Amino acid sequence: MSAKNGTLYAIFATVGTVVTASASTDRMYACRDSSIKFTVDTPDATTKESAAWWEGITGIRDVTIDFSGVWDDAGSATTLTATEIAALIIAGNAAMKFAFVPAALGTTIPGWMGMGFFNGLSITAPYEKPCEFSGSVKGTGAWAVFTA
Repeated sequence: MSAKNGTLYAIFATVGTVVTASASTDRMYACRDSSIKFTVDTPDATTKESAAWWEGITGIRDVTIDFSGVWDDAGSATTLTATEIAALIIAGNAAMKFAFVPAALGTTIPGWMGMGFFNGLSITAPYEKPCEFSGSVKGTGAWAVFTA
């Protein structure tokens, strides 16, 4: 088994469309943990002809990315910081291109990309500990395997 190290994966966000390539400079800065979740609603389509077996159909598909990290605004001008994510949400949050891919772009490790919105951002400031942030991205439209 060839286990993958979670440190390899990063979240990238940039303006543009899905067909534009992500650059390493579009990486979310100071992110500690991230996860991507794909779901599909399967509505019940069972009828009397189903012979007492449940039947369903493919319904609405959904993708969500959750992330968290250490608050650090010392990133370069080309990385996405928690402060910038908050500003995007406050300003009205236009759809952006997102990628959940290996941080070393160009590898053969699979990743995923699509359009989405920042769905929230929380900031915690515990006593005598680093400030942290967490949030999520809600996908919109079709997502695909990352190819570039």
